[in-house]
Amino acid sequence: MPYLEWPKVRANGPSFWLVPLGTGGILYPPHSLHPLVGDKRLIEQIAPVQDDLWFKAMSLKQGIPCRAIGGDKLMRLLEFEEKTRLWELNEGRNDATWQQILSHFGITPDMIAAQEMRLRAGRDAETFPTSAVGSASTR
Repeated sequence: MPYLEWPKVRANGPSFWLVPLGTGGILYPPHSLHPLVGDKRLIEQIAPVQDDLWFKAMSLKQGIPCRAIGGDKLMRLLEFEEKTRLWELNEGRNDATWQQILSHFGITPDMIAAQEMRLRAGRDAETFPTSAVGSASTR
């Protein structure tokens, strides 16, 4: 499904299908992202301006689900006079970048589904740290 068609949700509880979007603020607890998260060479090669997708892949590789928090509270957006914003740079590139990330790391929908099933079955559900997000999309 194309990135722009991924549904936006208000999720309860952790899920591997949630994709944190930085527009609402994201908290990544220590050790919730794979050690490759800071590999500048790899970031520049695969996802130079798609940080949300990069961080999602790093949480998947680390086996960490995400959790949406904050309820229905509205947040103000910062206004800048810059002519180009990150989301404008990403426009139209997220689909190809996401596929490249998945391919590079060997992440498949079946792998994500298996992680989600283990989480839902209750195994390790209480011990999973989660990345807390202000807003999220599902796959």
